[in-house]
Amino acid sequence: MLVLSSCVNTLDTKPSVIITDNIVWADRTSVDNFINDTYAYVLNYTGVANGGSTMWSARTPNGIKAIVVPNALDRVVTEDFDANIDFGINLFEPLRKCNMIIEKVSASQSLPQVDKEELLAQGHFLRAIIFFYQAKTMGRFVPMTHLLDAQSFEQSRIALTKDVAESYDYVIQDLLYASEHLPLQSPSGIANRWSAKLILSRAALQAYAYTSDAKYLDLVEKNAKDVIENSGRGITEDYASIFNENSDNANEILFARYYLSEDTKLGDVSEISETMPRILAQFMQAAESPEQYSDGEQIFDGRAVYFPTQDMVDQYLVKDLKTGEALAWDKTSQYLENVEKLDVALLSEPGVMDSYTRADNATRAFPTSDDMNNRKPGYPAFTTYVQLKPSATKNISQLMYEQRDARFYASIIYDGAVWIKGFKIGLNLNGNLAMGVSPMEGGGYYNTTTSYYWKKNTLENISSVNTNLPVSTHVVIARLSEAYLNMAELMLLKNNVSEAVKYLNVTRTIHGKLPESKANTLEEAWKDYIRERRVEMCNEQGDIYFSYLRWGKYGGFANHGAEAGDVVQDLDAPAHKIEISRDRRRMLISQHTLLTTANRKFTKKRYLLPISRAFLANREAQGLDHEQNPGW
Repeated sequence: MLVLSSCVNTLDTKPSVIITDNIVWADRTSVDNFINDTYAYVLNYTGVANGGSTMWSARTPNGIKAIVVPNALDRVVTEDFDANIDFGINLFEPLRKCNMIIEKVSASQSLPQVDKEELLAQGHFLRAIIFFYQAKTMGRFVPMTHLLDAQSFEQSRIALTKDVAESYDYVIQDLLYASEHLPLQSPSGIANRWSAKLILSRAALQAYAYTSDAKYLDLVEKNAKDVIENSGRGITEDYASIFNENSDNANEILFARYYLSEDTKLGDVSEISETMPRILAQFMQAAESPEQYSDGEQIFDGRAVYFPTQDMVDQYLVKDLKTGEALAWDKTSQYLENVEKLDVALLSEPGVMDSYTRADNATRAFPTSDDMNNRKPGYPAFTTYVQLKPSATKNISQLMYEQRDARFYASIIYDGAVWIKGFKIGLNLNGNLAMGVSPMEGGGYYNTTTSYYWKKNTLENISSVNTNLPVSTHVVIARLSEAYLNMAELMLLKNNVSEAVKYLNVTRTIHGKLPESKANTLEEAWKDYIRERRVEMCNEQGDIYFSYLRWGKYGGFANHGAEAGDVVQDLDAPAHKIEISRDRRRMLISQHTLLTTANRKFTKKRYLLPISRAFLANREAQGLDHEQNPGW
């Protein structure tokens, strides 16, 4: 029996429970049960499937976290935080469970060798997930690869990895073992060889960005190609079904976290509960919204704090009705022929575009009072201000949102969209789910602050959004499409434009239903690739945040021409929102100004987040190394 002593205080060594070896490790079934429990631990502790998608997306131009009641702004994006935050250095509890699997299975005298190899691979895979999370956030960690013995205090005196390169050595070593010994197929929610290889290619890309070691590029190519060519998986035609409850086992999914209604309520799944709004019937009545709930109805009772931005929506290309080309929405003939630009200098006070007094005597105005203040200097306060021409036969929302990349309709709720129970959504000034529909003028009362909501990862077939509603769903962790994108990025790093465009066109044409990219220069290819990754991988596993860090490390065309390792320009710029008039004839795009959210800031020290100050102080007291990351 193994019991850990509380005197080993340089590391968190829980769970310090008594486990009888001859019960837990005697047969495959009991070991599988332990491993299943460890999956939940690891994925929750690392945020991989517990709100991580929305949180990391909100730290990119794709999304934002903005809520007034209760105040829950993300201080990471403004760098208004210090090294007191623990970004994941103290993950010894789930690490202990991983190491238990590895050591106890290795020592088992009753498990068949074929079972032992597969079970060991599960332990290595789960440990790699933890180490990878720590490497890509903080760069360094304590490489705990064995169980601590309560009788040997020296075992706990483990040095931090000396640099990012050593950290990724641990990540890659575990993933290599997993990718060689996991089965080709596995039950839902359990990793297999292909999910390990996909994540290995992901980790190798990140490692290369931080080390410039070409050996990682070989790993990207070998493993991403292997997944594409040999996994037997295909790109799922219906993009939306990969993420909602209509297709829990889409052929494209390599690995996901699954939730069952027997023990899961909607409020337990952050990706759903924190993106869907809370809108009361009296809100719509006070706002005089054209479409309202039926008597006694409340469809939306979520706790939304995360929203997509106008910057995100700008990435979805539109088919030009005259040429068939895929263009930015404000470059299409149907848009340009039906709108006229207005002078932003006219926006001198709140309400210039549109304003009215609600039924509860509160006023609502576009631009809002916040729009006139709280801006980030050096960037335009208003980027677009237009109105329809008298000859226009469609409203402004139709002109902007029709003919989009198919993933737009699977990922974003916009003005005029239809959502739960076929409810038509209004996000213009007096709309039923708009910013001003709540008691807060600029939104932020569990409702949008950008005039958009996330649809990706939410549910389709429910009667209402209720945090107590039992739900079955899943959160995708690895899927085939990423292998194509990782190959596209690899080809760009090798200056092979034609191959890069070939790979990025797979998801662009199948999921986006768009014409192929015709990029023929490295600059054009990088631009199309970054756009493609942003729309394909949005609100998914923090992919875009860590991709931006890679792109900043590369520099050049990957970061607007900046030097390698310079400020990531897109993470330093303010996010944007849209405002649409009640009659949908005028539209305004401006900085997201609620509270301090416009003051996004990225300095080079944020390529690595700080290691918890308290953790390092504890190590210093024990005479262990305690060096902080640069700048913190």
